[in-house]
Amino acid sequence: MKRLLPILTVLFLAAAAQAADMPVELSAKDSIAWRKSDKTYVASGDAEATKGDTHLHANSLTAEYRETETGGTEVYQVTARESARFSSRGLTGSAGQILYRADKNLVIMTEAPLVLDSNTAHITASRKITLHESPRRVDLDGQARIQRKTDDTIMTANQMTALFSPGENGQDELSEIHAVGNVTLVSGKLASLSDEATYNMATDEVVLVGHVKITREDSQLGGDRAIINLTTGDSRILAAENGEDRRVRALFLPTDNDGENAP
Repeated sequence: MKRLLPILTVLFLAAAAQAADMPVELSAKDSIAWRKSDKTYVASGDAEATKGDTHLHANSLTAEYRETETGGTEVYQVTARESARFSSRGLTGSAGQILYRADKNLVIMTEAPLVLDSNTAHITASRKITLHESPRRVDLDGQARIQRKTDDTIMTANQMTALFSPGENGQDELSEIHAVGNVTLVSGKLASLSDEATYNMATDEVVLVGHVKITREDSQLGGDRAIINLTTGDSRILAAENGEDRRVRALFLPTDNDGENAP
């Protein structure tokens, strides 16, 4: 069964269904179809779903509902297709498809290109980006890349977790990055490779772990762990903590009087 309902009626039903929680509001420019047999509402034409500070937009939105223990109904997830995008407390994102799990406060972005922006960082991944509302966290899967907007610092890895904290005017700001698998870091004239990395934005320090290699102008450092301060440029390379006999290595390339590498 398929019925077209006025937008205001659908908004009222969605709000009443979740009176104990924040309501999910569904609106559209063209139409909203109620598919009773599928337990869905389909919004078409500049469609929008809203719950609290989270806004989901697309050409087409499908909202799925279910019965509650009290005999009512609740909209528990909304899928956005065609020009899918969302915004939430200073974060904006776009993807081929976005699933909003309203019951779990999750935003799951799939189908590349996957792009997420904050006021301090530009974030991309190839397979999936998942935004957790509380605590505020973003998980990146596949060719993860985060570029800090305040400078040229770029980190890439197979997988990343980015933590956010409240900033000015209620906008979330990137506070910490955990990266795993083929981690690269480029900042100014410094470049590094490692198995894992943790980047603390407050201290501007990066801790590298596993097969660490650091290159900066005319020097190369290698070891099992390293600590880099991107503000001061100081680096400290460390041997393995597990007692293995792995020596710290440093290579300094000769330079001529003009500071260029000698032939």
